[in-house]
Amino acid sequence: MAADTACSRCGLKATASTADSSRDVLNMLRSGHVPSSATTPCIPERVATLESRRQQLNSDIVRLEALILQMREEVVSTDVDIARTKSLAAPIRSIPREILIHIFALAREPSENSLWMGCAPNNLGHVCKFWRTLSRSVPSLWANVDLSFAEYSVNSYAVDLLQQQLVLSNPCTLNIRMFLDGMEYSIPSGVQTMLMNVLAVHAPRWRSHQENHFGIWLT
Repeated sequence: MAADTACSRCGLKATASTADSSRDVLNMLRSGHVPSSATTPCIPERVATLESRRQQLNSDIVRLEALILQMREEVVSTDVDIARTKSLAAPIRSIPREILIHIFALAREPSENSLWMGCAPNNLGHVCKFWRTLSRSVPSLWANVDLSFAEYSVNSYAVDLLQQQLVLSNPCTLNIRMFLDGMEYSIPSGVQTMLMNVLAVHAPRWRSHQENHFGIWLT
């Protein structure tokens, strides 16, 4: 390895590291050293060398940051692959479809509002693609239509939920229960009309129809 050589004009080592160079310059500044006319031209050269080094370092940082970002993305992707691979051995995957469908049926609470996106049939479909496909392939899971207008604010999106349930329940007969308390406060009249029209289209499939007014059931 070649020995470090000092500049004959300024005294700085020609092959010094950035840290050594900075330390030498700092020592000169502290000592009150004043560059002579012979050493002054060396300063711009040294500045140019340092600026070139800074540019190279910045380029390296950009390259390394891109590499780190790529590696982080690979870590996330690997985590997903690990989770999916572990899921292959999950005990629930060994449950026969018939039993899983029965569990789906038990998951729904009595009088669970069909106009709520979080009701059991909709919620089960958000667990995974397989559950979504399975739950949507069993019309009986969607055959109980419970409409509550007091618990949730009902808007036009509820019409889409109701239409979806009626389509998925076909060709099963329908058990319809309507909780009408507070209907005049929570549901716009236009949405009321749309909901009733959607139900009317499927009237031939109605197996039962009940309405609850202030705790009293009317059949």
